Amino acid sequence: MQAIDWDGLRFILAVSRGRSFAAAAKSLAVNESTVSRRISRSESHLASKLFERSEGSLFPTVEGLELVKRAERIEGEIQAAEERIRGTDTKVAGPVSLTAVPIITNHLLVPALPSLISNYPELEVAMGGDAADLSLMQREVDIALRLARPQSEKRALTKKVGEMDYGLYAAKGSDPSRLEWLTYTDNLSFIPQYHWINEQISFEPGPPRSPRKKFNETMTLLEAVRAGLGKTILPNFRAKEFSELERIDDGLNNWSRELWMIVHPEIKDLARVKVTAIWLERVIRKTFSV
Repeated sequence: MQAIDWDGLRFILAVSRGRSFAAAAKSLAVNESTVSRRISRSESHLASKLFERSEGSLFPTVEGLELVKRAERIEGEIQAAEERIRGTDTKVAGPVSLTAVPIITNHLLVPALPSLISNYPELEVAMGGDAADLSLMQREVDIALRLARPQSEKRALTKKVGEMDYGLYAAKGSDPSRLEWLTYTDNLSFIPQYHWINEQISFEPGPPRSPRKKFNETMTLLEAVRAGLGKTILPNFRAKEFSELERIDDGLNNWSRELWMIVHPEIKDLARVKVTAIWLERVIRKTFSV
């Protein structure tokens, strides 16, 4: 029986990333039956099931995930080799994608983007503001800026580039003791701010109570504070720009979150990736301490 070749691995990667035969078929410009047939052929060759269905989506099995990880490394090596042969690894041109939380993307990276593009007009920058972490190893993004030291993606190149400090804010002229707490929606319960706010609520006298107003994005939360709806913890770099807000607690001087830049290991030496990473670090360091 013929062994799985790179073309077969491409189908496995596409299904893993698209979570369905239909999405994989679209990304590979083939029909859905071709994808299904190629996956079945690979499963027969390996005598192992590579994907299982859960809630309408396809996810790699343990065996499938092992194959996906190895295929990602091969994909990166092939891409790097092709670009070196074409000479594009030394030319600052072509696509590069990066992501950060929306407040940084919208208020730091996008305003600074013209300087990068003016110096390197052949760059094709795809920038996203995502609260969820996109996967570098699954090639969802080339460079990511995260608000914590990465615990997974051990093979990625990581570097601490700054610290974002926070303060407690309310609308100017309000009485903080009479304001209720504003917080993030429960789907963001993994972020430290969510837990810090809950701790402050637990310290207050009276029966425990949950915040009645919750928001899923920091700038929306900031606007709620500006509107006088309550008090909350906000990044100082944005909150201090609004005259309607005042910082009401000096006890948060040392409360901060680390900023980490992560670069896909297989493409970190490509010129377009290196230039974008250097630009990103410079933009962050202009605003945040290291």
